[in-house]
Amino acid sequence: AQVGIMIGDRSEWGKGYAQRAISLASSYIFKVLGLRKITAGYVGTNKGMERAFLKSGFIKEATFKKHLFLEGDFVDHVFVCKFRS
Repeated sequence: AQVGIMIGDRSEWGKGYAQRAISLASSYIFKVLGLRKITAGYVGTNKGMERAFLKSGFIKEATFKKHLFLEGDFVDHVFVCKFRS
């Protein structure tokens, strides 16, 4: 499965919503759907999303250097994954 999280309202960033959503989605994917691996990606400059995925047990799997064009600059696209334990 591949998951994506977006908290659009910047005033809500840093409140743990992304980590909670990632944890709930992971639990459902592994326990209910019975899948073995979850993948996701985030913009390398988004340190909050990095923390949310790592705190939820994901590991960095790959980094595509300067892969995305964002706000006038090329930035890394980081891919993470988590396996069912």
